[in-house]
Amino acid sequence: MFLISKLKKIPDLPRSQADLVDYLGTANSSAAILSQTAQNFGEDFIDGLSDLLIKRNPYFQKILQALHYTNQPVTLRPELINKLFGEDLRLSISQIEKYYSNPYEYFLQYGLRLKKRNQFTVDAALSGTYYHSIFEQVINRLIDKRTDFHDLSDQELENLSQKKCPRFDRIT
Repeated sequence: MFLISKLKKIPDLPRSQADLVDYLGTANSSAAILSQTAQNFGEDFIDGLSDLLIKRNPYFQKILQALHYTNQPVTLRPELINKLFGEDLRLSISQIEKYYSNPYEYFLQYGLRLKKRNQFTVDAALSGTYYHSIFEQVINRLIDKRTDFHDLSDQELENLSQKKCPRFDRIT
């Protein structure tokens, strides 16, 4: 009865080719989802499937091992502490407060000197800059060709706007 109740909680498998889109992913993302499933339903439930996946992709074994990983803090060696923080500690009040509120975050920020990674996002400002650059590119090409904007057909205008904009080559 226990197994039946677990089986009822499994999402439906795709019934058509169009439904497959919801199930597609890279081998690593699929392995991560199966790892979560192993956590939710117990490893015994997917042992056969995990054996097959491990044979096809050894990386999956590491993901399964991560289910049982517990982070155990260790004491750093004094020479490593000196390399990370220096011989003399000069701390501000905010650094001390940060250490007491979250020692791990303090270690990441002041010991390893990690900074938050900027994530590329397309926002209204970037979109506007992109469209203005395309428009400027079209106008400059018209000036170079000594052509009037109204003399172009829709197709010619489309072709001009489709040419790459050098300012955005590294984005596209």
